[in-house]
This record gives sequence, C-alpha cells and structure tokens, in this order.
Amino acid sequence: MMLEKLEKLKKWWVLIIGVITIFISAFTFCHNLLNKNNEILEMVKSNQQMTLKNTIWNENIPIQERVAACDVYLSLGYNSYTKKECEIIIEISAENGDFYIERKEK
Repeated sequence: MMLEKLEKLKKWWVLIIGVITIFISAFTFCHNLLNKNNEILEMVKSNQQMTLKNTIWNENIPIQERVAACDVYLSLGYNSYTKKECEIIIEISAENGDFYIERKEK
C-alpha cells in the first residue's frame, strides 16, 4: 500500500518537473531569441546612421539626395556635427532654388 503511494507520488513529481523544465526551456529560448533580435536592431540602427552620415558628407552625391538624407537623419533625432552640416546643406539647397523653406517669424 505504501509502495503504491510512493510510486504515484514519483510519477506526479516526474510529470511536474517535466512540465517545469519545458516551461523554463521555452522561456530561455524566447529570451535568447529576443536578445539576438535586439542586437540585430541596434546593428541596423548603427548602419543606418552611418549610411546617412556618409550620404550627407559625400559631396559627389547630388544635393537633393543629401537633403533627403538630412531629412531622415534629423527626423530620427540624431544630433551631432552632422546636424550642423545638414543645416548648411539645406540652406545651400534653398539658395539654389532646389526647394522652398518656410520660415517662421519669431
């Protein structure tokens, strides 16, 4: 009688431990996958920023393309010396009549 109870208890413990192990394994897998996705996203953001900077600073690229890169660069909130270069590019482009800048009076 006692032996049967111990066998039942053993089966339940094996089942419970098995289920817990499966949950922990699934959680670990998902956690590692999300961490890798975050690393990839950070790498993509870094590559995008460097590509935009290269486009902005390369004088062999047409001014319209450089202005478009500035627009994206500034809309993403990047702030550096490149931001000042963007302002210069936009002013030059406006002076050349490539596009119109609406100025707000203070």
